[in-house]
Amino acid sequence: MLVALVCLQVQSSTLTKQPKTVDVVTYHQVLHSLPSGAPDPVAPDNFFMRETTHYHLLADSDWAQPDQNGTRNFLIPGKKFEGHEWYEETSKAPKALDSAFKYISEPYSRADFKKHKTSWGSSEDQTQPINKCSHCVAYECITTTDEVETHTLGKKRVTRIKHRDAWSLAMNLVGAGTYYDPIHSMCTGLSDARVDPPVYGY
Repeated sequence: MLVALVCLQVQSSTLTKQPKTVDVVTYHQVLHSLPSGAPDPVAPDNFFMRETTHYHLLADSDWAQPDQNGTRNFLIPGKKFEGHEWYEETSKAPKALDSAFKYISEPYSRADFKKHKTSWGSSEDQTQPINKCSHCVAYECITTTDEVETHTLGKKRVTRIKHRDAWSLAMNLVGAGTYYDPIHSMCTGLSDARVDPPVYGY
């Protein structure tokens, strides 16, 4: 399934050039956290969701030569994409500990432990004119969501992780001469989330 996130923004960015890649990590629904908001790694029982989004610059209107009116033809190339799921656990939970898991159940099939394809598709080429007052960029995004649940019984500690990833396209419009920064313009509400410092690649 193709998901397009379109954010029309006018922002004053502190970036001096457009990043080619950005990696953003956020944590949601953390049951037991540190003062920073990150999950407590030594809590005997915990649950949290971690989203890791890798932004890769797919198209930039500044790459195109303007016509006599200053208009650029902004081309977003088509892409094939896939989504996956997989499961892991640090060890087998004994029956008394297994009952403590409320969010993540052990899969019925061992095949689910391996990364397997759950969705796929493709997008078509897209072209649109961008006037000289605007700067438009398109990022393809791979977002990996990890649901992590940990429980401890005596000396036995088990962590289960359910992974899934998905592809999306983020197209963003800013003013000419400015640059789009995904970390400052994320489309999802982050009021209850902790955001790690982003990692930029140029």
